[in-house]
Formats: sequence, C-alpha cells, structure tokens
Amino acid sequence: MRDIQDCRDNGFGLVQDLDGDGMYNLTIVFDEDGNTAALAFLDSTNITENVVVRATGMPSAEDDMLLTSVSIDLVPQVCAGDPVTVFGYLVDILCWELENHIAVDGADLLNSPEDHTVHCMRDIQACRDSGFGILVRQADGTFDLEYAFDDVGNAAALALIDETSLVEKHRIDGADLLNSPEEHTVHCMRDIQACRDSGFGILVLQADGTYNLEYAFDDVGNAAALALIDETGLVDNVTVTVTAELTGELVTTNNVAELTSVNIRLHETISHTGFLIDILCWELDGHVAIDGADLDANPEFHSIHCMRDIQECRENGHGILELADDGCSYELAYSFDDVGNQLALDYVDSTSKIDNVIVTVTGERDTDGIVFVETLVETDYEVHEGFLIDLFCWERDGHVAIDGANLVTEPEAHTIHCMRDIQDCRDNGFGLVQDLDGDGMYNLTIVFDEDGNTAALAFLDSTNVTENVVVRATGMPSTEDDMLLTSVSIDLVPQDCDAEVPAPTAADVVCDASPSDNADFEHMTELDSNVQLYWTIEYSGDQAEDFYPAIRAQVVMSGDGWVGLGYSLDENMEGSFSVISTDGAAPEKYELVGRTDPELMDSASQTLVDATTEVVDGNLVMSFTKTLAEDGEVEIGESGTDWGYFLYAYGEGSLAYHNTERGATLVDLSPVCDPDATPSPTPEPTFSFAPTASSSCVSDDADYDFAFSVQGLSSMVFYWRILEGSDVPAGLESPALRGRMLNRGTGYVSLALSEDNFMPGSDSIVGEEGSIPEKYELTSRSDSGVTRRSEGSQTLTETSCEVTVIDGVEFLDCRFVKQMVESGEIEIVAGLNTFLFAIGSGGLDYHGSDRVVVSLNLLDCSSRSISSDPVSSSAIKVHGMLMIAAWAYCAPLGVIFARFKTCCLRLGLFKTWLYAHMFIQLLALVLTASGFAKAYEAIKDADGIDHLTYRHPKLGVGVMVAGVIQLIMGVLRPHPPHKGEEKSIARWTFEGMHRLFGYGGIVLAVVTMLSGIEKAMELRHISAQTPWNTAVIAPVATTVFILIVTTVYIFLTAGQSGYEPAASGDAEKLDAGKGDVEMEATMDAAGETADPDVKAGV
Repeated sequence: MRDIQDCRDNGFGLVQDLDGDGMYNLTIVFDEDGNTAALAFLDSTNITENVVVRATGMPSAEDDMLLTSVSIDLVPQVCAGDPVTVFGYLVDILCWELENHIAVDGADLLNSPEDHTVHCMRDIQACRDSGFGILVRQADGTFDLEYAFDDVGNAAALALIDETSLVEKHRIDGADLLNSPEEHTVHCMRDIQACRDSGFGILVLQADGTYNLEYAFDDVGNAAALALIDETGLVDNVTVTVTAELTGELVTTNNVAELTSVNIRLHETISHTGFLIDILCWELDGHVAIDGADLDANPEFHSIHCMRDIQECRENGHGILELADDGCSYELAYSFDDVGNQLALDYVDSTSKIDNVIVTVTGERDTDGIVFVETLVETDYEVHEGFLIDLFCWERDGHVAIDGANLVTEPEAHTIHCMRDIQDCRDNGFGLVQDLDGDGMYNLTIVFDEDGNTAALAFLDSTNVTENVVVRATGMPSTEDDMLLTSVSIDLVPQDCDAEVPAPTAADVVCDASPSDNADFEHMTELDSNVQLYWTIEYSGDQAEDFYPAIRAQVVMSGDGWVGLGYSLDENMEGSFSVISTDGAAPEKYELVGRTDPELMDSASQTLVDATTEVVDGNLVMSFTKTLAEDGEVEIGESGTDWGYFLYAYGEGSLAYHNTERGATLVDLSPVCDPDATPSPTPEPTFSFAPTASSSCVSDDADYDFAFSVQGLSSMVFYWRILEGSDVPAGLESPALRGRMLNRGTGYVSLALSEDNFMPGSDSIVGEEGSIPEKYELTSRSDSGVTRRSEGSQTLTETSCEVTVIDGVEFLDCRFVKQMVESGEIEIVAGLNTFLFAIGSGGLDYHGSDRVVVSLNLLDCSSRSISSDPVSSSAIKVHGMLMIAAWAYCAPLGVIFARFKTCCLRLGLFKTWLYAHMFIQLLALVLTASGFAKAYEAIKDADGIDHLTYRHPKLGVGVMVAGVIQLIMGVLRPHPPHKGEEKSIARWTFEGMHRLFGYGGIVLAVVTMLSGIEKAMELRHISAQTPWNTAVIAPVATTVFILIVTTVYIFLTAGQSGYEPAASGDAEKLDAGKGDVEMEATMDAAGETADPDVKAGV
C-alpha cells in the first residue's frame, strides 16, 4: 500500500466482514481527503501488516460507500486478554534502560541484541532483579522492547537462563578468555562499572594452550591497573609485564595468589615530546638545577653542560618533562630505563645545542612512570618565555612604549591596547624581552618572523588580558640570525603563575592531626608513607636549666639504612642543620651548606642527649633530645608564631644521595597546637543580625567583622560590618554597611549590587586613586552606561581612597559607609546579596576580565560564585561579518543584476538576470538569518536585559523583516501582462513595493551595520572601527556608482536597435503564455524595447 506507486495513486477504503461468514467485502471508499489521510498514516506507522484502522468521516449523500473528511486511527493489534506469540531476543530490563541501550556486558541492544550474554542476565544480580522482556525487530532494522513480563514471566525467564548452555562463562564482551584473551577489550575493563570494581589480575598461558588466572592484584595494584587502562589508547590485546611481590594470601573468589607492590609495564608504544632533564637536578630543592635553571618554570635554561659534564647528573638517570595542567609549571612526565638513560647520554655527548633541549622519545611505559625507551630524537624547535612586545615601541627613544611603559625596566606595564590597537605597533612586528641575567633589566632576545607576527596578532586579537603579557613562544631558531624565531606559535602564560606564595595558614600546618600511638611521646605525624615523627616539648629534666625548652624526638623509618631530620625556616637545605643516623651509629648533627654532602659539625656542637639508633621489628628508630635554641644554629620554633619546616631524607645502605626519598613538612610544635596565630577580633556589640564568621573570613581589621577574599579576583579583599542604632553615622538611617575595598595595585575598585546578576540595572560604588568612593548607576556595559549619580544621591559617609604600602607592596584602600535601604536604589539586605566586583589598573575604564559576580551572605560570609559569561567578541565579529556579507555585498549585487535586466534582454539572455538576482538575494537572506541567529545565541545567556532594548537590535529586526517581506512578495508576485495587455494594478503595486522594500532595506541595513559597528567598538568587541566601516561603505558606494553608470548607459542607448527575433521559434518563445518563462519583448517603431518581466516557475 505504501511503496508501490499504483497502490498509492488509486485511493483507499475499508473491507469488512459484516455478516460474520469470514468473507470480507469493500464497504467504505475514501474521498480525496481520506486518501491523503490514509497516505499520511501509511508513511508514519511502524506496523507491517494486519492493518485494522478506525476511520471517522462524513457519509456522502450521493454514494453510500463514500466517506468524506476522513481521519484515520490505528486499532491496536493486541488488546487485553488476547493471546500473543512473539519471536525476539530475551533481555533484562536494567540493561535495556541503560544509556543508548548499551548493556552491562557492552552489547548494543538497539542494533545487535544477539551479543547480549546469558552471563550478564544470569550472574549480575541487578540484571536478575530488574525483570525481563522481549526485543522485536522494527521496520528500520533496529530492535525495540515491545513487551515486558509480569512476575510469572520473569520467573520463567530466570529458570530458562539458569539452565541454558547457550553462552559459556568468561564472555562479558564476547571475548573467550580461556582461549583468546587478546580479544578482551579495554572498553569492557574500563567502562563497565562491575568490571572496574571487581579487581584485576594476570592470565598466564598453560601447557594445554588455554589461559588461566594465576595472580590477582591487591588494592594498590588494582588502582595501578585502572590508571593504566584509563590512559591507554589500545582497544584490546592488553599484554603487560608485571613485577610484584607475593603477599602469601589467596584471593578466595578465584583461589589465586595475591600480588602486592605491583608495577605494570604496558606493551604499548607511546611517543612523548618535552624537555630532557637529568633526575638529580629535578630532585633538588624547588627543582632548581645545579646550573641554576628553574626546571619548574623555565626548563629551557637547563644546559647541556650540566647534564653532560657533571658526573652526578650523568649517573642519576634522565627523564622528560611536560607542561602541567595549570599552564604555569612543568612536571616530570616519565623517567627513563637504563636503555633510555644511555640514549640520553649518547645524545648530550653529541649534540651541538647549548640549552632548550627538547626531544621526542618513544617506548613502552609502566605504572611507576618509567618509559622503556626505544628511540630518542632531538626536535628542531625551541620554547622561549618572556614579555611580548611590539618592535615599534621597543625602537622608540629609551625603549619607552607609546603607552608609557619602560620596556627595559617594566615590560609588564606594556598594554595589549598599545600592541593591538595602534597600527604602527601592529605593522612593525613582535618579539620577546627577557631578563636572562637576573639584574632586573630586560633585553630584546627573540624576534619573530612573518608567521610569528601573524600568530602574535591573532593572539592579541583574541586574548582578554590587558597587560603583563607573558607568553610562551614555540618555534624554529633561524640559522642566519640568533634572535630570529620562525614558525612561531604563541600561548599565554597564566598571569597568576608568579603570584606571591601566601604565608602559612592552618591548612599548611601539621597540627597533631592524630594522637600519638607511642605513650612516650605527646605528638606524632607521618612525614611520608615510610617515615613517622614523634615528639614532646620538655621544659625541665635532667639537663642544665639553660638546656630547656628542648624537643625530645623519635624518627621511625620502615626498613634499614640511614635517616636524617633537619630544620629550616624557608624549606631550603642551605643554611639549615640536620640530625643524621647512618651505618647504625648514634645520630649526630650535620651542617647543610648546600646540595652537596652534609658536613659533620665539630665535637663542641654535638650537644644531643639520649641519642640512640636501633632496629625494632624491621624499622630503623632514631631517638634524641635537642635544645630548641643553640648558638650558630637555626632556632626550632616552639609556638605557632614561629613555624618552621622539618626536612627529612632517608635511603638504603650508608649515607648517600637521597634521590626522591626526601621532603619538607611545616609543623607547629606547640603543646597545645594552635596554627591560627591571628588574634581573635575584639568583641563588638551584639547585632540583631547575629553575624558569625567562618575561620577563613575573620577580619584582620578591628573596624570590620568580615574579610572576604573575592573569588576570581585574588588581589582584592572586601571588608564589612553591619551598623545599627547609635553606631550608624549621623545623617544615615539604620541599618548601614561599613565597607572597605582593598586591592593590590593602583587604579580603581568597584562594588555593585545587582538584582539579576548582570551589570545593566545595578548600583555601584567606585573608588579611584586620588578620589573618594562615589555612587554610580550602571545602565549598560559601555562607558556611557556608567553614570555618576546626582549630588543629592551621594550619601556615602566616612569615605576615603588612598594608596597604602603593606609589606612593600602598594594597595588601593577605599572605605565608605552606606545606608542599606535608600530610595531609588537596590536594597542591601542582611543576608544574601548579589555583588559585582571589578578592578582596573588605570582611571575608571573597561575592566576586561577583572570582574566577578558573587552571591555573598553578609551575616556569615558564606558565598557562591555566579557564572557571568560575557558576550563573546568572536561571536559578535562573526555576526557582523555575516550581516556585512549579506547586506553590503550580496543584496547590492542582486540589485545590480536586476538593473542589468534590460541589457540581458537585448542580448537574448532571457533568464540570466532573474536567476542571478534570485540566487544572490536568497543567499543574502540565508546569511541574514544566520547572522541573526548568531547574535541571538551570543547574547541570550550573557545579557540580563531584553534583546531589543537598544537601537541596533531594533534596526536589525527591521532589516530581517524587510528581507522576509521581499521573499514573500517575490514568491507571490502578480503575473506580468501578456502581449497586448495592460499592467494590472496589482502588478504596478508589486513593482513599486518590491523596489521600495529592496532599496529601503539596503539603506536600513547600512544604517544598522554602522550602528552595530559603533556599538561593538564601544563595548570593545572590536579593536578598530575604520576597517569595519570601510567593509560596509566601500561595496555600497561601488554599487551606487555602477547603478548610476548603468542607468545612464541604458538611457543613452534606449533608441538603438535591441533584440529582434531571428526566427519564428524565438518569436514563439517571446509570446508564450505558458512554461517557465513569460516575457514580452516587442519592438516599437523607434526600436525601443518595452519593459519586460520574467517569472520563474516556483
């Protein structure tokens, strides 16, 4: 009925067995509407036969069998109580309802239910308990769950699968692990939760050719296996080499031996590119190499000399670094095996490079981070990190940029605006300045080639930072110019990479986290998994009075060898001391003068008492008592105000280099451990609002109850206190808010109160350097929308804004008191408020990305960051380009083709102008719709106000409407007159309106585009207005010129001989009233062509 055309074309009806004799007769025939309804039903149904329908319609007065105005509904093929026999695949409901109908065993039930295993339905309890049903193939070839079973059916299904031998064990993903474990997939082990949770082991080939599970992993080994399969690119055939120790236990589930200390080497070749380093330098304090290179931040400065010529570096192995996720620092990606270490030595012995050593290694890796290197190859490119500058500004007198930044002493002040928006800066190329000798003076060290300059411009046009532009440039060094870098790519180094390390806080301090498990000591802490520290501070004892206070300590190390415990105020070895026990001897004091071997102090300095070393239950136990303060030694801080770092190191055998077995831990040794050294604030009068601060929000200024570090603006802190009654300054009503905005740097700070999380419509308090905080009304995101409130509204009191220096750093400190409820302003409530914080480095200007939105509770300092994604500048640019393409290029070009109509007709090109006109204008409409949609999508989530609030979007809707009306008029246009006929009024009206909306639409579009460009410039979505204006005006002006020239030409040649039919065929083509082209092109006595029209069939 559906697919055979003759059946579709000849109508439909119903057959019925009205007398119950089993014979069906045609009783109902459908009219045209009914036939259409029948076709619609057939095209949409998914049944294949047994088509019983219910037809509703009007009987015809003229034909008893004819039913008119028919609608059709399917009568269900199975109704309650009817017996059903269905062939299909048995499935458990749990697996069917998983995402995309992918079963627990990985079977695609929608397309391949035959892969669903009995094991999955039978042995996984959740599947057994979920019930069962039957999957039936559909017309499109997929399967669907057509029926689910009741309890009796579920019991029958369980009985069947418990007895069947259809699919044997060991086949969740279909792999036969007994015979072909190489078919077992990573997907099965990684993505099926039951498999991930079950643990892992090793299948070993047996004498009979099958495989058996001989070893299972402990929890640590299982975690290593999961980490490995989560990272691998393998699909199946997961072969490994395992190094481990037997625990002596059996895993009872499988009755196999358990392994611990598992290391897994995956037989998968990987490739990694990064900085080559030696392990000794990497493990030095702070990852600062022997040659002074900071391997954390700038591994490009690590020298070949250091890796090649220093014997300890050669002997301690090598590795390769990768950039960490924070984009700031580097971390060790892999260390090398013996083969890789030899390849690294061969390379450093032969290369001509000095530093910036980037190599690519290939090989297999294991779960300890070792790569078994197969190849090690030098790369041709280098990485350089420094301040991005434009060469035009660098070459100015004194290297002082146009924006006033001295590029030798303060390149961080060089602005994006200067490099991006000033044409001379854009046109003269870019480079990097670096302070290579650490004297605080920067020099131009890298210059980019043309590709690098293009990359720099692309970076500048896309970044949202404003200054302090530190970038990482990757490229090829030139063989002709040491400063020239070619084929450059540029990445921004995050601006918070150089953030000052905060002073220790409670979270950093070991504060007797667990009670001592040794009754001889009051406190204990775990320095790492192999070393525990016990201690008690003693104030009297058997020694002389001046020996106290002293620390009685015990260090317990797993295993045998040597162990050391040092003390430092700054986490560095240099200048500190250590107590070391080696070769089983009693501990002695050593001086740590550098990263070389420690020096044993003289006998007069060996003041330890009760110093012993012994081995207890396989652990090395070092005990001693030491006075806290001794001449010539770092004083051990007793209380929370004098925190220091315990340095520890250990190793096997005699005292030697510690490799990675070392660390530093910040410890408060106070008998009553109180890491919060900040005094509690002075109690204030009790408020009806009952403020309560969390420990992270307690103010360090007694004039305020809270100090909130603004999330997302790490340099800004907002202080406040709610004032009531007599505490409220004169002239203000209770309650009032006393506020303080403290920001690192100078410029301005702003706090705004919003009702909808957006800037437009909010009330702001702005403090600027050299001024006092004042109230502003924010009506839009542009500069013009930031309006200072009238003098009568400037009710802030106790206002000040000054630059203060704290610990040698300049801060802008702005203070005010504001009445919380004021007429015409958003109310500040004693509870949750939505605040918009913004900062800037100059005068009151665009804040760029230095703004955040926070929901802040003024009673308890609880807070939540609110997403405030700005309108995407790239999306606005795409919107603008689409609209310019549509209305500055396509629409005017379509008008030109229409104006060429007369010329085309004279040349006999009857359809050419019309098809070109239609195609170009339809393209313009498609581009318009795309641009309209792009703008809507860009601002719908970021704009807190109505889309049509401003002039530009209103004009844009007008342009869109004009384009749609043109399309409708084109489709519904009246027929042109035939030969000898007069134009109808409808035709005259169409031609006038079509021209009016065409020319008018283009004029309106030009106004809209220019206003949009102005708005985009005002909101800083674009950096320069002139190129965009030119892109609009130039093609429109060219179109006007062409139209004028064409019109003059047509006028001047109007009396010349035009197209004249050469044969009767041509004449017939002109006079035809039917077909795709209807055209009148007759010649009058003067030879002038009448105004023709062409209508293309739709």
